[in-house]
Amino acid sequence: MKDYFLPAYKFQQLLDYLEAIQADAKQLCTEIGLDFKALRALQAKQTVPAIHYSNLYLASARYMQQTCGTVPWAAGMGGTSFRLMCFNMIASDTLGEALQRAAEFWAYTRPLGGHQLGISTEPSSGLVRLVYQFDCTQYQSRFAPVTWSRSEYFEPVVLSSGLRAICSLGGWLIGRSLELQSANIASSPINDKYTRVLSRTFQCPVIFDAPRTEMVLAAPELQQRIVQDNQSLQHFLGFVLYPFWLDEQSPATTSDAIKSIIGQLPNGNLPHFDEIAARLNMSASTLRRRLIEENTSYQRIKDERRRTLAIEYLHRKNLKIHDISEMLGFAETSSFVRSFRKWMGMTPKAYRDSDSASAFTPK
Repeated sequence: MKDYFLPAYKFQQLLDYLEAIQADAKQLCTEIGLDFKALRALQAKQTVPAIHYSNLYLASARYMQQTCGTVPWAAGMGGTSFRLMCFNMIASDTLGEALQRAAEFWAYTRPLGGHQLGISTEPSSGLVRLVYQFDCTQYQSRFAPVTWSRSEYFEPVVLSSGLRAICSLGGWLIGRSLELQSANIASSPINDKYTRVLSRTFQCPVIFDAPRTEMVLAAPELQQRIVQDNQSLQHFLGFVLYPFWLDEQSPATTSDAIKSIIGQLPNGNLPHFDEIAARLNMSASTLRRRLIEENTSYQRIKDERRRTLAIEYLHRKNLKIHDISEMLGFAETSSFVRSFRKWMGMTPKAYRDSDSASAFTPK
């Protein structure tokens, strides 16, 4: 269930940070329908639907953007500049073109947001370096006050999360992980565990205390076609930011691309397999092979989508379980109940009556 739930301590850490930078964390929770006191009262390992973390982070990013002019974390993800940059990138045909547009956009907006991306090609080696920069010194006092317990880690986290966001965004755009030669961070490491997490995320060696913060990859990677579009980008920006903050983050996959495509759809009536293959610019046989390699299937992905929607709808007290069943495309309510029990280990009614559902219903 880790794809859909996060431990409460993740929320509590974010609330701690918001209070450290003098944001009204309680008010931000209220704005997105979260019960601040309920979150604070949870045990660290109790779980909460991850969509709430995504919403809380987006609200936090909006606050930082409005009051400080930028968002330092994860290359500004969640802020206006990052959003506009993504819409600029999505019209590209290839990854290289998308990254070049990002570099040009950031060159123009750097005086406002502080982020910068450089792209250099080495013809002799056939390698490309994607160099990320952010002036941590300029923003450290505002975003890493000494009252914050993690202020000493501001620089390594800002730089590594920025590189991580660019890597993840690139993988999402092409429907699979970028194949990197190395990831280099121009800062001291935090600890061995953090380095291991980054190595798993980037799927390559991670080197700290490097001359530049950069990703090194083979030039042919830039020729990969973009498989996302404007509609899937809307969903990406609005709902699936939280995976970038999971310690257990998995690299981008074809499955992720499919989830992005169907995630924008309002109910359980999902596209046929051939339609999905066409959206991803590949044959049905190629798509089937990739999903087998990822140990999944389109049917399983559709079931996961239905489960996510079911959880979302059950938080809406005005929707009857019979109505939810129809919205998800089930012929009989009993079929929906059986499926939900299989997914969650309880009936839809039991889930709706549980503390996890009731405590975080939008007010």
